[in-house]
Amino acid sequence: MMRSHRNLLDRPHDERRWIVENTWCDACGEADLGMSAPQEYEEDGGIYVDGTCKRCGRMVRSEITEKDAGSHAAAADARRVRVSGKTLRDR
Repeated sequence: MMRSHRNLLDRPHDERRWIVENTWCDACGEADLGMSAPQEYEEDGGIYVDGTCKRCGRMVRSEITEKDAGSHAAAADARRVRVSGKTLRDR
């Protein structure tokens, strides 16, 4: 279980903002409360962002799944980012 740091700031601004706003807090039992102090990392083949819930201050974790949007020319550089069951389409 080796954890490898990733730089959340390498992502486009809109994508970063979406990732830290679209969260689930088990303690609050609510979605989209946001997270403070987000840290992106890779572990066991998955990409995660850990931070603290903006409401209660407990740890929240989101798993990030990136997929290509398609292979035709118009969508060649499009990506979809999935966090906590929600999808952001970038570009």
